[in-house]
Amino acid sequence: MARRLGATVTALHTGEEAVVLEGVMSGTHVAEWQGVPATGRSFNIPVGAVFTFDGEEKIAGERVYFDGALLLRQLGV
Repeated sequence: MARRLGATVTALHTGEEAVVLEGVMSGTHVAEWQGVPATGRSFNIPVGAVFTFDGEEKIAGERVYFDGALLLRQLGV
């Protein structure tokens, strides 16, 4: 989907059962993504992720959140 895809962590919150990450993802849309032809446009969107851990402190799950409508608007869709 993107050339020069980048991610910047803006905040990291730790708890007993999970780590929550806040950040910004950016890049340029240069290939088809979910049926949307490449637009050549850049995007810069806030993202959030929740990482959960098992009893051995290994990652058990990951949930990533972002505003898909904002991404599509920035791509001109």
